[in-house]
Amino acid sequence: MEKDRKRIWISIIIPVCNVKAYLRKCIQSITSQGDFGGRYEIILVDDGSSDGSGQICDAFGQRYSFIRVLHQENAGLGAARNAGIRAAAGAYLLFVDADDFIGRGSLARIFRELERGTADLYFLDSYKYFGKGRLQAMNDARLQRVNALGKSGCMKLFGALSKYPGSACDKLVRRSLVMRHGIWFEEGVLGEDLVWVLKCLVYAGSYRYIRADYYYYRQNRSGSITSRLDAVRFA
Repeated sequence: MEKDRKRIWISIIIPVCNVKAYLRKCIQSITSQGDFGGRYEIILVDDGSSDGSGQICDAFGQRYSFIRVLHQENAGLGAARNAGIRAAAGAYLLFVDADDFIGRGSLARIFRELERGTADLYFLDSYKYFGKGRLQAMNDARLQRVNALGKSGCMKLFGALSKYPGSACDKLVRRSLVMRHGIWFEEGVLGEDLVWVLKCLVYAGSYRYIRADYYYYRQNRSGSITSRLDAVRFA
């Protein structure tokens, strides 16, 4: 039976490329929180994996009705995220890298915030995860001030932060904003988050901060996105 796509609030897009060792934990960190009555979907974009990651995606897609799987030839992170955006049905977009994971109860907190009212862009708490429970908070505490500021005040705040909040993975963004302004990830480059987030910040008309232990960036994994020059270094 065709899924009732009108009920989907959030599309969680996960690019996947040769991350077999971490992929199950990533997906299970989301599915273990429940399906929230079909209010979110997971889109797994297999970007030409050769280590069996694609088969893991298919297994999860067969098990959960709210998981969709796309397979494409290897084209890079930006292209995989763009494919997920094009396939998404949710009112909002979340991006999760397949070697990272999200915190327990964080989706419930996000949905409670959306029930109270909606903004164009939400900031979410994020941490560096070094293993064995070792964490380092990443967000500038001043981001919490966006809840009391208008557009102009928020733009001044962004310019005053010690680090540019440039990661796509700790933002919840209205999909219609992305589609209306054609905010796509640059393909074939490193640090594709930086320009994408900047465009979202500029075009968004309203911002909110959600207090939730949401995103965990896995550190010190050889070959990972976060071991290269990318958005996490600017988060």
